[in-house]
Amino acid sequence: MSEPSFLTCKLLGITVRFVGRPGELLERLQARYGAAVSDDVGVLSMDVLVVRDEDGWCVRVGEGPTFSSRHGDEVMQHVDDVLLKDLLARVPKLDCIHAGVVAHQGLAVALPGLARTGKSVLVAALVQAGMRYLSDEILAHHREEQVIGAFPRGLSLPEEGVNHFPDLAEAFIPLNYGRLLPVHALGPDVVSGPVPLGAVVIPTWEPARPDEIRPIPRAQAAAFMAETHIVLPGDQDVSPPDFQSLLATPRTFELTWRDPHTAAALVRDALS
Repeated sequence: MSEPSFLTCKLLGITVRFVGRPGELLERLQARYGAAVSDDVGVLSMDVLVVRDEDGWCVRVGEGPTFSSRHGDEVMQHVDDVLLKDLLARVPKLDCIHAGVVAHQGLAVALPGLARTGKSVLVAALVQAGMRYLSDEILAHHREEQVIGAFPRGLSLPEEGVNHFPDLAEAFIPLNYGRLLPVHALGPDVVSGPVPLGAVVIPTWEPARPDEIRPIPRAQAAAFMAETHIVLPGDQDVSPPDFQSLLATPRTFELTWRDPHTAAALVRDALS
């Protein structure tokens, strides 16, 4: 029997070690979380244990319960969901919203929006346009350091989004909820470290309208970010973040898009 393999990552500043024997599922976890591999291990904070048996897969995230399934995709989804919740509960003084995040000229560019609004597609196009990658799902603002943390998982794109990247067709990994694009497929050294927030771009997919970016008042952007705010465990009775203050300096825009590459060029030009 093969020896266990270890994949050690840094996610939001916390060390996570994936432990399992070589095989298809561990390779998928490598594709999903491999961009966060770090030699700066520090103190180990959490293990994700993956075991294959005759009935399928078993996985345990941290000290949580064991989850079992015959389907690798279901196990992947469980790891994604539980690991993110566990990490957010462990990081102190954190404000989070649903957003894709890239970095441009040393500042974070947030694209807030709820699920299936095209954030990952835009993020992939923005990285191809020369920006660096922070996350395709979550903006994590560290209050004390006043920076946006890195959560560089492989990007989850819907089937219809894959068609915008024919040059990456061989890199996509099929999942039952779309396609997984490993971060390394977007190029070497594309992951950014933590950076201050520099801009917020609110995207709306409008296939019948031309691609267009427009400045908007900061109050409008702050209101939208409040709608996409993630309430963390233990924060139910805490006042929501002051997004008006968070956006005191960053530039704010709204983006109507139908082609992600054209939209990415518009965003890049607006911020340059």
